[in-house]
Amino acid sequence: MLNKMSIKQRLSIIIVTTIIGIFIILFLSSRLNDTQARLADIKNSLSTVKVSILEERKHEKDFLARRNIKYIDKFTKTMKSLQKEISLLNTSLNNSDISTDELMKLKKNIAIYGNEFQKITQKVNECAKQS
Repeated sequence: MLNKMSIKQRLSIIIVTTIIGIFIILFLSSRLNDTQARLADIKNSLSTVKVSILEERKHEKDFLARRNIKYIDKFTKTMKSLQKEISLLNTSLNNSDISTDELMKLKKNIAIYGNEFQKITQKVNECAKQS
């Protein structure tokens, strides 16, 4: 079939094929960049969640060591921030078709942790009032 075509027709087919190939490469490159950006955002959110969890633990230890109410406020503020970040991370993972099962377990455990800390602070405050 190509033998019966003129050089001009062959050149036109090569040019069209090349242009189509370039558009396909640009499209795939754009999708790859979008995916990389989403994954970078997810990685940053994971780092933020990790830091917030460590801060929660620090505030808990500070409260138990010093019995100062300001650490309860810091704990509560960090907990709200942590829950917001987990919700954002959940949205990002869902948008990227990544399973959120482990994140939901973490969210549940963090809620339990927050509730238990509140119970501990109430008991400590009750003991302090009795003393």
